[in-house]
Amino acid sequence: MSSFKCPECGGSVKKNWKGCPKCGKIFDQQVDAKSLKCKNCGAELESDWIRCPECTELVNKKCPKCNFELKPSWKACPKCGVVLNNIGGN
Repeated sequence: MSSFKCPECGGSVKKNWKGCPKCGKIFDQQVDAKSLKCKNCGAELESDWIRCPECTELVNKKCPKCNFELKPSWKACPKCGVVLNNIGGN
């Protein structure tokens, strides 16, 4: 059975599961790697992509340590203080 990364926390989720066992996110509809879409342009994305190939919008803008939502220009996480090493190539 294939799996994909949870769009919320990056945890491993099997294709037919309705939620993520790591963070508890419930999916409104069945989710697989092909149903992820860019929030900026709507292009289809794969779960392990960092940047949308259509509009270059960063896909994963979360702190790798605490999962806090980050702005692309930030050099450190304001919640846990981890220094960010060039997330998404910025």
